[in-house]
Amino acid sequence: MRLKNIILSLVILLLLCSMLSSGQLGLGIILGAPTGLSLKFWQSRRTAFDLALAWDFIDDKDYFHIHGDYLYHFPLTLEGVTRSTLWTYLGIGARLRFKSNGEEEDKKVFGIRGVGGLEFMPHRVPIDVFLEIAPVMNIIKTTDFDLDVGIGIRYTFNL
Repeated sequence: MRLKNIILSLVILLLLCSMLSSGQLGLGIILGAPTGLSLKFWQSRRTAFDLALAWDFIDDKDYFHIHGDYLYHFPLTLEGVTRSTLWTYLGIGARLRFKSNGEEEDKKVFGIRGVGGLEFMPHRVPIDVFLEIAPVMNIIKTTDFDLDVGIGIRYTFNL
């Protein structure tokens, strides 16, 4: 079952990559809930698709976690900070978590995410550092609320 989940994750990743005709790709890590690989596909200067392939170890649940969001960025104006260096973002997306444990029944949980965050993108350096908070409403397998919180760093490649 774990192999099937990994293959599904790779198919989703390939589909997202195929949507890129040109632009930038950020590749890095996210730490928190979840912890894993973070990808960001820039569509324009202000819009991007965000994807994470990660694990969620909170409360000993050990879920494999995939989320994807559409993000819109707003420049943050602070005294002493260059306008295009610090950004806030809002977005909406979905999350899918898989649990495959020999002792328990396989469990899949699907939810809708709203996401907000703060991103630092220094001039002429292809790195961004981010902090995000995402309330999640699970709607399949169970109906309840979760909160994803992460901090991360990505290196940006020009495609």
